[in-house]
Amino acid sequence: MILHKNIILILLLISSVVYSQNKNTIFSKKFSKSTIVDIKLPKSYNEEGNDKRKYALTVLLNSKYLFNVYTGIVSLYEDNNLIPENITVGLNIDSYLMDLIDDSGVLTEYGKKYYDYVVHEVLGYMEKNFRVSGFKTIIATGKDANFINYILFDDNDYFNSYVCINTSWNNRFARQIDDKFYIKKETNYFIYMYSAGFENDEEKKTLKKTEEKYNFIDSELPNFRFKSYKEGREITKIRSLINGLSNSISYIYKIYSPISYIEYKNVVSVLSPDDALEYLIKKYEEIEGIYDEEVPIRDQDMVLIEGIVIDKNNGDSLIALAELYEKEHPKKIYGLYYRGLYYEKGGDYLKALKYYKKAYYKIPNNIPEKDMFFKNIERANNKLKRERDVKTNMYLGD
Repeated sequence: MILHKNIILILLLISSVVYSQNKNTIFSKKFSKSTIVDIKLPKSYNEEGNDKRKYALTVLLNSKYLFNVYTGIVSLYEDNNLIPENITVGLNIDSYLMDLIDDSGVLTEYGKKYYDYVVHEVLGYMEKNFRVSGFKTIIATGKDANFINYILFDDNDYFNSYVCINTSWNNRFARQIDDKFYIKKETNYFIYMYSAGFENDEEKKTLKKTEEKYNFIDSELPNFRFKSYKEGREITKIRSLINGLSNSISYIYKIYSPISYIEYKNVVSVLSPDDALEYLIKKYEEIEGIYDEEVPIRDQDMVLIEGIVIDKNNGDSLIALAELYEKEHPKKIYGLYYRGLYYEKGGDYLKALKYYKKAYYKIPNNIPEKDMFFKNIERANNKLKRERDVKTNMYLGD
């Protein structure tokens, strides 16, 4: 994805989404006080007939710093159908001002309270009061980013993806990754760590070693990504935040996105028609399995597969493509079109006309493409006429 390059557009979105922000109150037993959280609901959340749908949840530590930036970026990705719609909740406890972790690497008393507040009180409140799906993300920067690694290394699976931006790196933290990260190795977790170069000299040395190590073993940990900013020292914290957030969103939802050009070129285009169809079905099964959301196979992915099905094996797999399209999009005409094309390629022009006509009469009259679709009927009809003329001439010649 290249959306992370559109910094100006993202900043414009940030300025607009602030007005859709709602503030809710959660009483915290751990802190013995009411706490304010910022919540942004997806555009479709309150649409009529949508009351059963559940949504991915993103928890942001330090809402004042992250909320407007993140929701602005997410709106751009959601509008382009690159990620599922998200419920976003931002926490307003000033944890970044407190000591969450002591010098020995253990959570302080305040850190323990904050831990329980995040994973029990905030998650519990959101799951009770909103339609939250099984896919949850937590995002933090700075000291808070160090803190969420304690949630990552917990035996309980509170979140599915973890984003740490501008973490304070040291040898102890690097050892914690070595000791505990492989616990999550075989599960569907996404971990994204990003650094923009604000570390001191000692932290930079540790950072470089860690980055080299984890990039080297990326094939062993396919859902772990460690990135540092490579364009020099001249980068502001807000720019680093936008870079880190947009890149992390792209990475976490890489499987959810439609088939990319590179994916098509390197993987899909070399497949047989039957294997290409199987690849498409499995891709969307994987999307549902990971992101806990049933997504109909997108038209643009169908079109990519269509070329393979039509061009290879004389179109013999067109019926399978038609059945898949009718299952995923029963109100659309393309299933009928593929059936008509199958029979046309097979020389059964009468059956081809039957399905082309069915499709044609389902197209509303105000759709400009209706006249273009009629060319399929004309083509099949002309072929049928020529076939009958040949048969008639043969009969008369005899």
